[in-house]
Amino acid sequence: MKRFGKNNPTGPGVPYVSAMVEKQGLRRLHEAVAALKENLANAEAELRNGETQEAERRAKAISALVKAARDVADLEALARAQPPEENEHELRAELRSRLRRLVEAQRLGAPDATLERLADEVAAR
Repeated sequence: MKRFGKNNPTGPGVPYVSAMVEKQGLRRLHEAVAALKENLANAEAELRNGETQEAERRAKAISALVKAARDVADLEALARAQPPEENEHELRAELRSRLRRLVEAQRLGAPDATLERLADEVAAR
């Protein structure tokens, strides 16, 4: 099974400065979408097989990851619209670290409350 963490939709945090970088980001986004669709299909299969708790946990984790990715994309758009900050690299590193914690928690089957808290931390910055 493909894991979302290996297909980070936010990329390495490099700003889009050329068409080549833009295409690379779009490719990563397509990979992330494919991984999320696969996880959602797995959740649907689990639901059909009577594994309702696991299906619900997986669906909530997918929802938390999508929300976090959307929030990070919004933050990146805001950052591109503003003058660069002195500690831009530190902010990117912090966001990547928060996303890694969220993805790792999802991979390890953390409770929904933990995933929601981590997603909120990603969005808080």
